[in-house]
Formats: sequence, structure tokens, C-alpha cells
Amino acid sequence: QVFTTRDHADTNTVHSLADSDAGSLRQVIANSAAGDSIVFGVAGTITLAGSELVVDKDLTIMGPGVSSLAISGGGFQVSGGVHFTLLNLTIANCSSESGAAIYNDRSCLLVRNCLFAHNTANGGTASTNGCGGAVFNSGTATIASSSFVANSAGGAAGSDGTGGPGGTGCGGAVYNLGNLELRDSTFLSNSVRGGLGGRGYSAPSSGTF
Repeated sequence: QVFTTRDHADTNTVHSLADSDAGSLRQVIANSAAGDSIVFGVAGTITLAGSELVVDKDLTIMGPGVSSLAISGGGFQVSGGVHFTLLNLTIANCSSESGAAIYNDRSCLLVRNCLFAHNTANGGTASTNGCGGAVFNSGTATIASSSFVANSAGGAAGSDGTGGPGGTGCGGAVYNLGNLELRDSTFLSNSVRGGLGGRGYSAPSSGTF
């Protein structure tokens, strides 16, 4: 299933592995119209040094394969009730407070044949939670034929000044507050970690699966 909203959607091609230059994934997303598809004319790793990739319109992104293309350093921020489809690529080594690889905010998400590896959600300010090392979902999501390896979520430390508790790590791989369907996917060595408490508190429980 691929979501589209127009009868004559365009297919736009990424020609650069850069973060934001002409032909980069960020620029192609910005230039695409709702319902368009994005493919890749390059292979390698796209390293995002700036902000996440914002998806605020219906889009389909089709990678050349998990061993051919990776996105690193920043993930996708999906919002506005859109339909977003992501196929055939790797997202690795991303970090944020929630949903380091994909933060799906009340939108419709379809992920197939993707690898999520070494992504981390860490709570920011004192005692806050880190939720969804790879994926945070508060919308409707289907994830199929994908792998989640060594992703993690960790709570922030408590405040020493008030002796507050540490935050909680929620969903080392996926944290769901909406409707989620998982099919034919693999989870290996994902983990959660509670933040250290302030004076007088112990860390919440930690675990790996």
C-alpha cells in the first residue's frame, strides 16, 4: 500500500548526499507537492547535521535498499494529518527526545523493508522521559518487514536541587500512543534505561529485548 492524493503525482529524484544543498533529500522534500514520490539517484549515507526532515504533506519515499542508502544524524518529523510512506532504506545513529528516526504526530505512516539501528531517544530537561528510540507513533502506523537493532530510550536524570526522580525510558524501539500494526519485523538488542534520580531516589528499571 502506497498513499497518494493526486491522479498525476510526480516522481522526484535525490541526486546529492548533502544535508541541504540542491538535489539533497531535504530540498527535494521541500520542493515536492502533496502526493509525490521521491527516489534516489545516489547511494551511500546522508548525514543530517541540522534539524529533522519535516514531512507535512502526503509523500512516498522509496529507497534503493537498506544496504544501499542510509540516513544518519536526524530522522523524519511527520505531522499535519498527512500520509507518509517510507520504503527500502536504513535510518541509523539519530538522536532526539522522542522518535529519533520517525516521530509520527497524528498522521498515517507506512514503513516497509527498512532498518532502524542505533537510534536513541533521551529525555531532555530534568526528569523527563525518552520515548521511542526509533519510532514514536501517536497516529496510525503500519510497520512491515523491517528490522530494529540496538535502538534505545532513556530518561533524563532527576534534579539534584529538588531530589527529583529520574525520567523513564519508554519503548527502546517503538513507542505507541495511537494505532499500530507490526508485521513480519525483527527486534534485536533494543533497550530502555531509567534516568538517575536526584539525591534520595533510585533509577527506574532498565531492560533489554
